[in-house]
Amino acid sequence: MGVHLASGTQLDWHHGRRLQELPTITALVGPDALGLRQWRGWNAVRHRPTVVGANLNSAATDWFEAVNARVDTLTAAIAWVAERAECGRPDPTLMTPFDLDCLWQGVPDANSDPVAAIAYRILLAAIRVEPFDNAGLLRRLGPIPFLAGFCGLIPASLWPAILLVEVERIDRFEPALGDLERLAIRVPRLPIGICVPSAIYDSAVASPSRAMALAREGEIRLVGVSAEVLTNRLRATGIPEPLPVAAIRHLASAGLAPEVADAYVEAVAESRRPAVPQDSEDLHRSASERFLFEQLESMVPTAGLFRPNRELEFSHGNRPAEADLLAPDLKLVIEVDGGYYHLNPEQYRRDRRKDHAYQRHGYWVLRFLAEDIVVDLEAILSTILGAVASRRPTAVPEVAALA
Repeated sequence: MGVHLASGTQLDWHHGRRLQELPTITALVGPDALGLRQWRGWNAVRHRPTVVGANLNSAATDWFEAVNARVDTLTAAIAWVAERAECGRPDPTLMTPFDLDCLWQGVPDANSDPVAAIAYRILLAAIRVEPFDNAGLLRRLGPIPFLAGFCGLIPASLWPAILLVEVERIDRFEPALGDLERLAIRVPRLPIGICVPSAIYDSAVASPSRAMALAREGEIRLVGVSAEVLTNRLRATGIPEPLPVAAIRHLASAGLAPEVADAYVEAVAESRRPAVPQDSEDLHRSASERFLFEQLESMVPTAGLFRPNRELEFSHGNRPAEADLLAPDLKLVIEVDGGYYHLNPEQYRRDRRKDHAYQRHGYWVLRFLAEDIVVDLEAILSTILGAVASRRPTAVPEVAALA
């Protein structure tokens, strides 16, 4: 098929180096869509979440949120202090800030160890019964000490992996790579990677540095399914002309993984044949829905956001409402209409009643015809990206790295 994607063996080798405490950066050279799928898929098999960011500052914020969802950081801080200060387990409910300062005099390297700085702030927030200000601490420490500190506080098995993306200019790639190099040296066991276009990477190789040497050791070249290969597959499937040329070109130019290409061929074939009911046990009710989900999983702003066919907290008719694709954190729903279930006036009326129920419960719903997804893909993805951006909280201004 002409597709060369990173094998698990390569990423396993990187993992082995990290276990040996050898600083390692996985450099996924090629389109972000391919690198993102490869990195997330490899880590998901190991039950490790992936944090994706355009720089280490934004990644560190999301990394903390992912950790905080899995770990009781207060318990971790108490255990760390008890071990280092040899004072038994401190109880923040029985302490004052003065007590904490007295306790801290017995903590080794309290003024230089980022783990100590983080543990102190967590305990102080608990004593004052106020939220832990992770954003303020990130600004104060910088992303590298911030991440190194939390990695010293919690078990390595609970560390999320980090992937930097959207480094589409050399003046963004080189600083990002330098940050990862410093982080890899501080915390060599932390899984870190970067996606970089081939042209940017090849240009950076001409300026050798220690960071670039690490990237070359961890280099993995990614090449997706080409427009020509996808076109030939569609024709071989017996799909009549005209083929959706614009959608094919858009998919190939963004980086097309084999599984997304498979889903697209099925979706196009489905759109050209008579409608039939889908297997109710299938995770997706149509090939178009499956393809759209796979494509969203390949895009940086939407990877990991949507879940297929999830029940909601309200009823539609005499059973729980169910969304085709749901982004629960954004309360954003995508409905894919077409085929067997959307060809009659009564179903049209049911859909409108369902839309009203969505609105009453605070959801924003986007509806697309299944046949439009395979021919008007770029416009549909643009609509989805706009909705995702508008449903996300207002972004906090980025802070320059201090380390």
